[in-house]
Amino acid sequence: MRVGVHKLPMNSPNDVSALEHLIDKGEVNPAEIVALIGKTDGNGGANDFTRGFATLSYSLTLAKRLSVSPEEVLKRVAFVWSGGTEGVLSPHATLFTRAPRRRTESGSPSVWP
Repeated sequence: MRVGVHKLPMNSPNDVSALEHLIDKGEVNPAEIVALIGKTDGNGGANDFTRGFATLSYSLTLAKRLSVSPEEVLKRVAFVWSGGTEGVLSPHATLFTRAPRRRTESGSPSVWP
């Protein structure tokens, strides 16, 4: 099994440009995304809607790329957010992918990657 980890900078909770860039470059296959963990720029309190806004933004983007509904994305991808980036923290997301290990021409599993 191959596992990938990518750090995605975010300028706002709806900034999915880093994810789109990785998909467009072919570095990430959206079908292999299994989790997205991040820190949003909200205050982290009960009135912090940035976590839901980020989930919605990433779900809509992935739904479009995968030709599925946003609800299907939520079934396939685990989203975990922490709000509040006061001080030295910057909004970001960490993207995790999982795929079967590639096979060589001989049929044996390839060496990473």
